[in-house]
Amino acid sequence: MPANVFDTTVLFDHLLSIIARRRRRMRQRTAQVVRNPVLAGSHPDPSILRVGADFYLATSTFEWCPGVRLHHSRDLVHWRPLGGALDSTRLLDLTGVPTPAGCGRRT
Repeated sequence: MPANVFDTTVLFDHLLSIIARRRRRMRQRTAQVVRNPVLAGSHPDPSILRVGADFYLATSTFEWCPGVRLHHSRDLVHWRPLGGALDSTRLLDLTGVPTPAGCGRRT
């Protein structure tokens, strides 16, 4: 075969490998897409704190118990609930406040 004749099989194999690499990259990019909201439901007034590789999220529940909900994450996408910081009426006593007094009590 003359040196200037290109082997189409080699070209076809090369194109297939390029397409396969691009598809792998697209799958990797697609897997990194984050959909909002990362926390479903009502989580107002979020505050985030980072401690090393860990992230902690505190959200307000206004007058309802528990008073402040806490969550933990390592990647800012997957959050694990830790519970409430103000989880008793003693810690969230809104007696005399002109709004619903929290934890089901009214003034």
